[in-house]
Amino acid sequence: MVNNRNMLIASLLLLSLGTMHVYADGVGIEGETPDQELLALCKTPEATPEAIETLLKAGANVKAKDKKGKTAIDYAKENEKIYKTKAYWKLNDALYE
Repeated sequence: MVNNRNMLIASLLLLSLGTMHVYADGVGIEGETPDQELLALCKTPEATPEAIETLLKAGANVKAKDKKGKTAIDYAKENEKIYKTKAYWKLNDALYE
């Protein structure tokens, strides 16, 4: 089944392989910005450190908050696939830049 999260993961994979170029205009899948996609990705069990690093390279703002006032790092702390990985620490460090 194809859904938005699967599309996001596939697009991030293609972007990381250099076979897809998005965000040239600051907008990605379904009109979402890298900030919105980073937040959405960190919430999902499908999140991977590689996908997070790709969004960071695409310019995602780690200080962006969702409607609940949470940032990507807040969700990454709750995601055992992400917590304490290299990508997690990159998110954390970016908060202080």
